[in-house]
Amino acid sequence: MNRTISVMVGRGSVNHNSRKFHAKNTDPERSHLNIDYCNEDIKAVYHELFDDALQRYNDKQTRVDRVITDYYEKIRSGKQEKPFHEIILQVGNKDNMSAESEEGQLAAEVLDEYMKCFQERNPNLRVFSAHLHMDEATPHLHIDFVPFTSGSKRGLDTRVSLKQALAAQGFKGGTRGDTEWSQWVRAEKEQLASVMERHGMEWEDKGTHDQHLSVLDYKKEQRAREVAALEVEQVQKQEQVDRQEQRLKELAPAVKNLGAVGSTVLRGHRTGTPGGGAAGVRQGLPGEEGQAALGEDRQSAALRLPGLLRPQEQV
Repeated sequence: MNRTISVMVGRGSVNHNSRKFHAKNTDPERSHLNIDYCNEDIKAVYHELFDDALQRYNDKQTRVDRVITDYYEKIRSGKQEKPFHEIILQVGNKDNMSAESEEGQLAAEVLDEYMKCFQERNPNLRVFSAHLHMDEATPHLHIDFVPFTSGSKRGLDTRVSLKQALAAQGFKGGTRGDTEWSQWVRAEKEQLASVMERHGMEWEDKGTHDQHLSVLDYKKEQRAREVAALEVEQVQKQEQVDRQEQRLKELAPAVKNLGAVGSTVLRGHRTGTPGGGAAGVRQGLPGEEGQAALGEDRQSAALRLPGLLRPQEQV
């Protein structure tokens, strides 16, 4: 029997996981089949994990504004770390491991056995809420935990850190696609697969971790693609602007000459000088060609506009 393994990032709705309220996709008549492993107050867990380190940190502070009165609230309202994380694990899907079928009961046994060793295997991930749900389409396991690291040289010596918690358990991140988190998720899938084998199931590893990205990770990927598309469009627009600017630079001398010509023509008409009119245009011609053209223009002007010539040049 081959079955897939899904590991997803949950939203961390502890009240929903403990069934303090029922969503539309749950069947309250089957909720008694759920297994509640633990459901502790996260603030109490924070006191357990960090109170001593918080006291040591505050004792060193010489400025009142650096004293931390409530570490949980500091993390919750900050942007560097989440106060806790949640993963959801599932074996198979609703078509081959329905919660109401015998296969679904087998999936529940596998997840139950897996869960019993989770905390021992992950000493730096303090589990405070864990529930196996049998009242939805497919059996699945919610695990909520606080990641922490000890021996830190900045801030509290024991503090919240997912990256450092996983590093302490041997997961050293590499590239963007091979982070501490992705390495840890892969290792947990392998642990679940070994439990499946003991129950006569084989892991159908499709190598499609992308299918199980969290909603946040998916949105990040979508935004990255949108940004890349916008960057390409920006480059194309910039190239168009550059071409237009180059064209304007090429036309600038001609426009300048036209302006000079217009000014000469206007000046000639206003003052009645022989340099006005067409002759003013010809003055821009070089050497003998300019002189000949100027003479032609004067003769032409004498025939068309005799009133513009000086008295001694009138015919």
